[in-house]
Amino acid sequence: MRRGFGVLLVTFAIVALVCDSTAQQEEICSDRGIHTEADSPIRRPGSVQVVFGRITIKRPKGSGKPPSVVVWLREGRSTQRFAFDGSGSYCFEKSAGGGEVTVDINGQQADRRSIITNLPEQREDFEFSLTSAERPAPPGVVSAKFNYERNGKNTKLYEKALRASADQQPEKAIEYLTAIVADDSADYVANATLASIYYRRKQYAEAATWFKRSVAINPEYSPAWLSLSQSQYALKEYEAAIESCKRLLKLEPKSAVAFYILGEAYLRTEKGNLAVEALNEAIKFDPVGMAECHLILANLYDINNLKKLASKEYKAFIAKVPNHPDKQRMEKYITDNPE
Repeated sequence: MRRGFGVLLVTFAIVALVCDSTAQQEEICSDRGIHTEADSPIRRPGSVQVVFGRITIKRPKGSGKPPSVVVWLREGRSTQRFAFDGSGSYCFEKSAGGGEVTVDINGQQADRRSIITNLPEQREDFEFSLTSAERPAPPGVVSAKFNYERNGKNTKLYEKALRASADQQPEKAIEYLTAIVADDSADYVANATLASIYYRRKQYAEAATWFKRSVAINPEYSPAWLSLSQSQYALKEYEAAIESCKRLLKLEPKSAVAFYILGEAYLRTEKGNLAVEALNEAIKFDPVGMAECHLILANLYDINNLKKLASKEYKAFIAKVPNHPDKQRMEKYITDNPE
């Protein structure tokens, strides 16, 4: 059924909802003493928000000592670090704002992912294949394309910038990265790294400027399109965020995160039917990780008096998150509003 939602969607408070509370999430985070606090399907202010996942390292047989792995969570001036050898898992408490998770292998940055603003529980898994020299091989076509070659001087500056950022010295990191792009304006990765520092400092306008420079140099650099869309969303430039998500989806048509942000931006611009389509695409490509989209859809249907559709979404959510603390309330809703 298709039906316009009109103003009701705009007046609905778009909040991040509780996502996957499965045994895997509890296992990963409880090992680090982190327990989520959620007694309603809408995450309450002050409750625990997390980013977590598993790191899988594939190595040649007989390659010796497992590599050193360091996972970082960087949010503004705050930095958290977790280290282990070989494959393992991580879990960080995070704020409601944006940031990024980065993975270093044997002292080299191997991958990075953006933190979705206001998403209570975000899962980010990483998989790497190592060469016999114990260096991370590109984890897929995207990373292979984005392995930017720098000269010796700029390579050292980039390493200094990463260390400065890790040591909570963003001004120094900005100084080093600015020097790199001044010397080599084609370094789209350095442009995006500079943008990400501004983003973590909540300087969204500056972040958007540098992310735009990055994608102008390399329009296929999908990580920068994702971060640009988040910066534009934070600036309430929802139409621009929509266009950035569309560009990203041309490069990564199965990006659940892109569809999630796209759905949120559509809600803000009164495009209810398009928001529903985008959120359903997010669910399709990441059924469990984007389970909270069912709750967003249930709320949207409920406030528009589409009770049967809301029941269907609650039922789908419970099937994926059977131990949710608000399960009883959702089951009552389903009973009261049968499909």
